Amino acid sequence: MKKKLIITKDGSHTYFVPEIGESFHSIHGAIQESRHIFIESGLKILDKKSINIFEMGFGSGLNALLTWDYARLNHLTINYDTIEMNPLSIEEASAFNYPDILGIPKEDFMILHTSEWDKRIEIKPYFSLLKINADIKTISPKGNYDLIYFDAFSPEVQPDLWETPIFNELIKAMSPEGILTSYCVRGDFKRALREVGFQVKRIPGPPGKRHILRARKDNNHCS
Repeated sequence: MKKKLIITKDGSHTYFVPEIGESFHSIHGAIQESRHIFIESGLKILDKKSINIFEMGFGSGLNALLTWDYARLNHLTINYDTIEMNPLSIEEASAFNYPDILGIPKEDFMILHTSEWDKRIEIKPYFSLLKINADIKTISPKGNYDLIYFDAFSPEVQPDLWETPIFNELIKAMSPEGILTSYCVRGDFKRALREVGFQVKRIPGPPGKRHILRARKDNNHCS
């Protein structure tokens, strides 16, 4: 798919994909959106020092970068697993201005994109990365995950990634107190989550979006 690099309202880049009419991140602010949905509304509320994370849709690598930086600043240890069927090229990834805005060396950001796929890499002693180059419909994630970032393209674009079988596999791979966060609050998405055993709640969203979603694993749910 052809992509157009654009500047969002907080000054950070994203790619717009004309073929599907969607961008990788909110046009109201890529960094702002990712930090609000996945760090502030997910990672920050976990009362743990060692955390296993699964990200649906590695994409730009921004969520991983923000997580790595948060781990560094808050003395956390994170194992970060992510799946992506269509990775960006190194040239596409190198165009992002996230390192400049966040004050992070560009080579640190690029390690996320240049590290080997399908092999766990210790990026830092406190941050390991496993990038899985596959279709989530063909695998069953394994990880005892404390937190899931569900950041696929919208249900209108990728409807098969927002259905009950996907979430059934994900919840089985979560720790007892596991949390899932997403930008999407559609009714059918919430119903699918509840069906497999999540307690679902709408919470305030970032600028440009009224609500986002946070779901917790319900260990009393009978499947």
